[in-house]
Amino acid sequence: MPTDCTAGSEIGFLRFLRSIRGEATFEPVRFGIVGGVNYLRLFAGVIVVFISMVPPANSVPVSGVVRSKADQSPIAGAEVRVESATQGVVASMSGTFSIDLPSGIMVTLAAGKFGFINSSIRLTPSANSAPVVIHLEPLASGPPLSNPFHDPSVACTYCHAYYYEGWSGAGSGVASRHATAGSNTWVRDLVDGSGTGGGLGQPGYVFKRDSTSLAAGNPYTTGLCAECHLPLLSSLLPEDTPAGARVDLSDAAASSPEGSLERLAYDAGVACEVCHKTESVQQANGEFGRTGFFGKAKLFANDDGVQFGPLPDSDVDIPHIMRAAYNPLHTESRLCAACHEYRMDHDFDGDFDEAGSPGADHLF
Repeated sequence: MPTDCTAGSEIGFLRFLRSIRGEATFEPVRFGIVGGVNYLRLFAGVIVVFISMVPPANSVPVSGVVRSKADQSPIAGAEVRVESATQGVVASMSGTFSIDLPSGIMVTLAAGKFGFINSSIRLTPSANSAPVVIHLEPLASGPPLSNPFHDPSVACTYCHAYYYEGWSGAGSGVASRHATAGSNTWVRDLVDGSGTGGGLGQPGYVFKRDSTSLAAGNPYTTGLCAECHLPLLSSLLPEDTPAGARVDLSDAAASSPEGSLERLAYDAGVACEVCHKTESVQQANGEFGRTGFFGKAKLFANDDGVQFGPLPDSDVDIPHIMRAAYNPLHTESRLCAACHEYRMDHDFDGDFDEAGSPGADHLF
């Protein structure tokens, strides 16, 4: 087994852990200073997990307050827990909390609240512990970035190799439907015949040639397919974008310039950040209306590093790659419904919530 861990990254250490279980060969990956720092952070986190498996020592109450890093204001409702624990406490209206912690054992105490970047402190609790303060940085405000997305093969695989392999098919050779959503030949043939190169003259149904709704004047000339098959493009459109100006599948192709957002949208389809940057999914009277990405799902594009998730105790802050932020939406199926519940406008009057035939009303 190689012993040069000085330049190992988090993925290197993950592979080391997996090699212990016989799942992989340990091959440290050089990832520079940032990788080395996060290697140590991950190692410390593993030690915390190991310590949590030790029979609990005497507990002592530790009090504290969660404050905004921007203006020191208290953050009511912030969730506070020991890193990797399944339960914790919720800060009061004044941002204060009290939590029982094992005496004499170093722990990482983390906090998270929707609208802020997760953060944590390390302490060794004792009966004489002074009140602690956890500062959370508010999410960035201002105009959205023109391209807040990253190539998963570069930004995600180092720390999340297991999940990246499942998404991309690396190793198995079978990519997920999410990964191939943008390049799916069947979908492209169905829309405009471009999947296998037959174009509008190919046999079988082709939406842009055979659609009776288009012939009847349907303004959604793109078919809305790109709303969920090219979300790296469609999610950045203003909500008031006219129906005929929405993203079309032809806007991204294998011929799109290497390194462009259009090429990434084609190659990566529903990439990791499509979900992990989803800030909210709107409903009106319990209804989703048209496909979620058509003005219903809002992606946070003000900071390319922000990644939402279901854990308030995940404290990872790597600028421009991953800044963990708690979002309770990521514990709900509503997140998936943005694309996996779809309604049609049967009479093209802009009302997607009126009654229609059950067979045409939903697509799961």
